[in-house]
Amino acid sequence: MLLLAALHGTAAAESSWRVDASARGIASVEVEGATQMRRGVVPDLAVRAQRAYGNFLIGGTIGAGFPAFYGHHEASASIDLDHVLRRPFCELVPDDDASIPTQHCDGLRWSVGAGIDSGVGMFYFDAPPETSSSSDALLYWGPFARVRLQVHALSVLSTGRAVGLVFGISLAVANARYMTTGTDVGIRLEPAAELGLSLLL
Repeated sequence: MLLLAALHGTAAAESSWRVDASARGIASVEVEGATQMRRGVVPDLAVRAQRAYGNFLIGGTIGAGFPAFYGHHEASASIDLDHVLRRPFCELVPDDDASIPTQHCDGLRWSVGAGIDSGVGMFYFDAPPETSSSSDALLYWGPFARVRLQVHALSVLSTGRAVGLVFGISLAVANARYMTTGTDVGIRLEPAAELGLSLLL
């Protein structure tokens, strides 16, 4: 019985995957280029799924404009270094209806992480689908690299999985290929803030 309890506690403590689903606000400012000095702020919904390898998490991110076609869209690879600040106190409690004790945890699992995303994105601000190539709407696509800082506050369940909130800020550098000003190219900064749901699976 003690061996089974120990094995159960070990399995419950391990989480191989982290999935974050966040609402983000993303701004865009040109820092180098020539013709598209317009600024914009758009929303998106992003899902980041990563597998844990020690303190590192490796995976990818998919983002799409919300609530419609407009906003920010991306597909990127993601890597994070995660540091646990505080773990909840967990203990195995006997259960009269089960042969194996169940895990009960008090407190939240707090962690802070730094991450990098790299991929391709599209930015739509004041740009309906019928926008002409001569419009001054802010509409571009291109490769980007992003650095992130995030805080996770999670409640650990009896199964060892955890659910909670993620808060984050980030800054991306995008090589913008403008779609409303001919073939012009510019370098843009994309600061962002996010708030969402986080799961350890």
